Amino acid sequence: MFSNRPNIKVSPTTGERWLNRLSIILIISVFGYVAQRFNTLPDTIPIHFDGKGNIDGWGHKGTIFIVPSIMTVMFIGLYFLNKIPHTYNLPVKITELNAAKIYSMSRTMMALFNFEMVLILAYTTYAIIASANEGVSLLAAWYIVTISIGPLGTIIIYSFVMRRVAHQLDSDKLNQID
Repeated sequence: MFSNRPNIKVSPTTGERWLNRLSIILIISVFGYVAQRFNTLPDTIPIHFDGKGNIDGWGHKGTIFIVPSIMTVMFIGLYFLNKIPHTYNLPVKITELNAAKIYSMSRTMMALFNFEMVLILAYTTYAIIASANEGVSLLAAWYIVTISIGPLGTIIIYSFVMRRVAHQLDSDKLNQID
């Protein structure tokens, strides 16, 4: 499927590096926060919320480590996937002319998406702890909208920009040939 795409090495951008660093700092901070607050948690904590933010599932307080663990595994998986952008299902035809730029953009997009997911799961962990200790849910309908629109918006915006950049690069090359 992607065998005819250029397989070139693209270095990470400064933005990509910063997003990865921020993600790692946030992951470490979440585990630190969970460890600090663990002894203050009741034996049973909320583990699921309905669309309105009402608690509709409970579990042992040890389950508080599930969300940060998922966050870590997901970050690591997407981090390493980001090293092989030639395998992505991109919205443009990849050519020798646009490969470096499009792969670089796709790496930055993936790092931003990864950071957004870490941020969402970090907030989820914080909200679960707050709900357990204070009895007030911080997860409501706005949360579901935000976790849907944020990452999806990133993908849509980058897709449009990639299309424009690829078209411009291909047009510039054709103009140079004429």
